[in-house]
Amino acid sequence: MDTQDFVRDKLTEWGFSEFIQRFEDEGIDKETFLSLGDPGSVNVLIPKIGQRAKFRKRLRDYLQSSSTETCNFVREKLTDWDLSEFIQRFEDQGVDKQTFLCLEKSAIFNDLIPKIGPRVKFKKKLREYLQALKRKHADTPETMDTDTNSDQEDSPELDPTIFPWHFESTSTSGTDRDNEMSEEPLSISNSSSGLLAVILFFLRHRLNVAVGDLMALLNFLSPNLVVSSKYLSDKITVLSTVFYCALETCQNYMGKDPGGSCCHCGTMFNKEESTKNGNFFLSASLKDLLKGILKIHGTELIPKTVNQGNDIKDVMDGKMYQNLLKQGKLAADDLTLLWNCDGVPIYDSDICSIWPLQFTINELPFTQRNENVMVAGLWFGTEKPKMKTFLKPFIDECCDLAQNPLQWSDSNGAVHSSKVFSLVCSSDAVARPLLRNCKQFNGEYGCEWCLHPGMVVKKGSGSMRSYPYDEEKQKARSNEMFKQNATQTEKSGKETNGVKGLSLLPILPLFDIVFGFVPEYLHSVLLGVSKQLMSLWLHPVDSMKPLCAGQDISQMDSRLLRLRSPLEKKPSSLRSLKCWKKWKASEWRAFLLFYAISVLPGILQSDFLEHYFYLSFSVHILLQESISQHELQMAHESLVRFVKDMKVLYGEENVSFNCHQLIHLTESVLNWGPLWATSAFSFERNNGNLRALLTGRNCNPREIAQRFLVWQHIPRHLSSLVFNRQSNFGELLAKLTAVNDGSGSDKTLGKSRPLDLTGSIKRSVEELLNRPVVKSVEVCDSFTSGHTVYHSTNCKESDQTDFAVKLKNGSFGEIQLILLFKENCVCTSTCLCQAVPIVVVHLYDIKPATLFSDEHPNNTSKTIFVRVERTDQPKAFFLEDIRCKCRYVDGWLVPVPNTYERC
Repeated sequence: MDTQDFVRDKLTEWGFSEFIQRFEDEGIDKETFLSLGDPGSVNVLIPKIGQRAKFRKRLRDYLQSSSTETCNFVREKLTDWDLSEFIQRFEDQGVDKQTFLCLEKSAIFNDLIPKIGPRVKFKKKLREYLQALKRKHADTPETMDTDTNSDQEDSPELDPTIFPWHFESTSTSGTDRDNEMSEEPLSISNSSSGLLAVILFFLRHRLNVAVGDLMALLNFLSPNLVVSSKYLSDKITVLSTVFYCALETCQNYMGKDPGGSCCHCGTMFNKEESTKNGNFFLSASLKDLLKGILKIHGTELIPKTVNQGNDIKDVMDGKMYQNLLKQGKLAADDLTLLWNCDGVPIYDSDICSIWPLQFTINELPFTQRNENVMVAGLWFGTEKPKMKTFLKPFIDECCDLAQNPLQWSDSNGAVHSSKVFSLVCSSDAVARPLLRNCKQFNGEYGCEWCLHPGMVVKKGSGSMRSYPYDEEKQKARSNEMFKQNATQTEKSGKETNGVKGLSLLPILPLFDIVFGFVPEYLHSVLLGVSKQLMSLWLHPVDSMKPLCAGQDISQMDSRLLRLRSPLEKKPSSLRSLKCWKKWKASEWRAFLLFYAISVLPGILQSDFLEHYFYLSFSVHILLQESISQHELQMAHESLVRFVKDMKVLYGEENVSFNCHQLIHLTESVLNWGPLWATSAFSFERNNGNLRALLTGRNCNPREIAQRFLVWQHIPRHLSSLVFNRQSNFGELLAKLTAVNDGSGSDKTLGKSRPLDLTGSIKRSVEELLNRPVVKSVEVCDSFTSGHTVYHSTNCKESDQTDFAVKLKNGSFGEIQLILLFKENCVCTSTCLCQAVPIVVVHLYDIKPATLFSDEHPNNTSKTIFVRVERTDQPKAFFLEDIRCKCRYVDGWLVPVPNTYERC
């Protein structure tokens, strides 16, 4: 920082900005400023007694703080370099930070560290540290072109307005970052756990002050319990402050350290005013974020293989991913990203909304993707972002990583080289037009995937754009067509096929601006069509229409609440229909997939009921863990029929854009995998965390940036729990250290107990094993296999719908017992012999029933919705004989489509 900037910033920070000119006129630089203990000098500079006394106190506090900081610097460096035994000697000799950094050629060096071995080690560490500082100085924005945007490693110049530490990088060199990767990851670093615990405490209780005091208190009660915040800040990813033009109608990108005026409108740049008014956004280094995730989870990456079959199981099985693989455009170590950018309203705050730019790594297992959503950028303010400005750092770095591979190390120390490509975007129908620079869904040609123009029809006292099914109008768009439309619009000044002009996205390597976007089902299906239908059923205006169920809402509500156990506390637990307008997406999913089959029959007329279950049936298929081409075709035919019948049953004024998106769902699954693989659920959960972080605060931009910076660097597996007041804080602290608990393996939940088999249960087990059972077995109430938890009817913590399973032989049953059988064990006491899990079920009788008429072209609904009756007929199976779990809903069995989504 320039010495004059230091004086100016301190006077502004301490409330003496009116004296800036006087200090500059008197030639007060940083060194003189810090030596203003002479009363005569201060009297001249600040004539009034009250202000002068205030200034002296501020200066005295700052000098004392700096003294403490410099002592901490020496102490921390010696500790980090494994030379803590010399701390007392350095302090006795009065070695401060400035002296410390000059010790390489100092005459007192041998006295401080007498032994040759530690002395050589110290010299090496000090030399590396000084070289890193030199490189950092050489790379600061003052010495770089302001147009260089792909490197995101500059420190944000933000004041620590919320927390008394300032996170900044001690080195931005590639060498230092590679060296850091050999250290323990931040999320499992024992030496920083004390500080992380303090951060979690202050985030949980939304405190703004006294962090330093609490840390001092904890260290007083237990010395060295909490390390200095500098230890943590040395290891975190750097956030850059990126400025844009202050003119509201311009907002042109200006960079991290701009000078002069905006090249677009000529508005002069004022850094102080832009920072104060929030004319900036935050951008994180994509390289650093990826290195941090891969350091921990890099060994878990799924290998790339050409899909020899036709079944679709994940993003990597999708047609577009497979084409890139077959064409040699994706190498074995390359990485691809699923990214998202949506607006998040912030309630009770003057900033109105934030727009995070988030991503996950497609090659990680799905559970790890969900737990490692990273935020690469954050826009905040009262208006939507100008996407050409906001996306520029992200796209620039993506372009760089597509040409210059990322060098990273996994937890085993193996070094990898990976190009990175952002292939898929999962955003809602409001954000997509902003990202692509085209018309929204309520405008002509508002569909992102086809050329259906829509038609304006009357609805109530107003109008809306309807999208009735029309194969002639639904001609598919293409990547090349979009680029041509954008170029034509720029030349003519007239929109072409709904495209408003050029976007930055076409320069994103390997990204298809049409089919790189997915009609993600959280917003289009759950919060879209499902909610729309409920509104139509319950709307009082339609009380005389056959579709209306408003008069039966009490009966519907009674059925719904009867299905829920008092113990049920799952995310899918629905609230009363009286508050359906406030249902979350997970509640709409549970109703669509499981509960509607019991709630709606007898309420809706048969045509409307059958119509609804076309949607439910199709979404079930598209959410499966493995989807065949035949199943994909069945789902598409059902969705097409749903959209066609929407006009017949509800009128063309209700064929909304969300309804139209349904015809593009199956193509999205074909291209990029099942709906769960590209859904926005993980991003929305992260948005909820950000909302909790900022809601209820009248934050200025610096406060937002600082609070976000702190939250961004707590362990990802704690980012949601920290705001959950219902979770125990002690349990939260226990999870500070990320421990591999063996998730994904087979194990019992809770204690097992011995059981002597008798009667029909014993006979069923012997029939399975094809031999007599001569000793007792162990029994447990719950058992986890992979990501699935199975419960028996003895489990008191599970609800009555959670015991049913579908077997691979096509039968269905209700788990009565979960046995642990040690096949070759001859031990007479407790042993470590491997146990084989066996489930004893009571088989269900399948009853003839169907939801669809014989006119349905693929009357296969019975594969999803099965009418059953309980029996007491026991049958034993190996755990591996289970195909999937089911939900028992009032005489119906409904398979759980996948083990990834919580239902």
